[in-house]
Amino acid sequence: MDPHRRGVFHSIKKHLVTSQAEELIKHFSVVIGFNGLAAILLFLFHIITTRMLGPERYSVVGTAFAILYLFYIMFSIIGIVLNHFISYYKTRYQYEKINYLTTYAIKALFFAGVSIFFLITVFSNPIKDFFHFNSPMTAVMIGLTVWFTMMSYIYEGVFIGLHKYNAIGLFRVLEAGLRIAFVVVFLTLGAQENFAILSLALGTILALIICYGPIYEIQKLKFDKVNLKEIFNFAKYAFIALICYSIMINIDGFVAKHVFDAATAGSYLAGAVLAKVPFFVSLILGGVMFSKVTRLYANGKKTSKILQNSLLYTTIVSLGFAVVLTVLPDKIFSIFYGGDYAFGSLLGLYALGFGLLGITIVLVLYALAVRKFKLAIIPPLFTILSIMIFSVFNVSFTVLVIKVFALAALFCAVLLYAAQDVIDFDLFISKFFRKPKHKKYISLKVG
Repeated sequence: MDPHRRGVFHSIKKHLVTSQAEELIKHFSVVIGFNGLAAILLFLFHIITTRMLGPERYSVVGTAFAILYLFYIMFSIIGIVLNHFISYYKTRYQYEKINYLTTYAIKALFFAGVSIFFLITVFSNPIKDFFHFNSPMTAVMIGLTVWFTMMSYIYEGVFIGLHKYNAIGLFRVLEAGLRIAFVVVFLTLGAQENFAILSLALGTILALIICYGPIYEIQKLKFDKVNLKEIFNFAKYAFIALICYSIMINIDGFVAKHVFDAATAGSYLAGAVLAKVPFFVSLILGGVMFSKVTRLYANGKKTSKILQNSLLYTTIVSLGFAVVLTVLPDKIFSIFYGGDYAFGSLLGLYALGFGLLGITIVLVLYALAVRKFKLAIIPPLFTILSIMIFSVFNVSFTVLVIKVFALAALFCAVLLYAAQDVIDFDLFISKFFRKPKHKKYISLKVG
């Protein structure tokens, strides 16, 4: 093998096994391990609904998921913030503060969920008309699911912050399993797509009730008020950034349901489920990185190695997934969804677009963690640009995918350029492509 290439591989191998890399892998493995089985079960939910409902009826469920993802990404910061502060209080045995923060979060999110449910119910008819639902009750079911899904972030943040990994694992797997059980029963009995959406809400509600025990143990303690202003300041920029991302990765699905016929929209939304996998992996990794980098930065420790590892793992997942979906798009679609669904050769390009967005969210969360707020301006600008471009509804299937990729590529390029004073890219490149040092040998003449 060429010495330079061998040096590259050796550099990457050495880079992957550094202590900070091992620690990041450990934290990432814990979180991804809990979410891994739940994600498989959630994907199984999609497979069941796509096959039992068909493209036309699945387009309703796919739109419901797009709306849920909108709120999922937006409010995922809640779990990150709770994890960060509860972990901090735990190391100082300040369980009274953990109780106060947990109880405050439960009350705040409960009433926020009620408000969102009320607004969606009030505007259920306009929502029905825009997405071509058969009934406004579909929007009501979506609102109910959003309400209780928001409460699950509290469990995730509290359990991980307290290092109760078995508890969060049980909750996520139980939630996904119950959703599958409900949807199988409903659809087998001949229920309509609204009941498939209702099964999402019911699975979450039952899981919240069953796994309430650790939360109850915390709430039996006394209160000790915390500085909520500090928490809001910590979270506000990340929350704004995540609102922007929640719009950017879902807006094309909303347009597809509004513009295309039901069968075409169903195939497009089924493809979106696969294509968004790299982004959600990046979001999970970015959340772990954000919490860890924030703590290290506050203690004056170096954090660039963590970003370097996070970008490496994100890039590997994004490119690998895009290649697979490019090489075998029809085969994969047929295996998972059956012969009634088709996306075509653009599935890999579609996934690559979301993979690029995944890289950007890691960069943005890192910049916010080290208090480099300049990059926080870029996501809102591109969100406005996305809304303007996707507001032109006269589009085809192909044009919609190309728009997603082009915007993601442009966003990634602009963000990388703007991040040059935050990230030492020359250092990153030199880590992977530096030439190996050759040992010097001294020849000794005999005689």
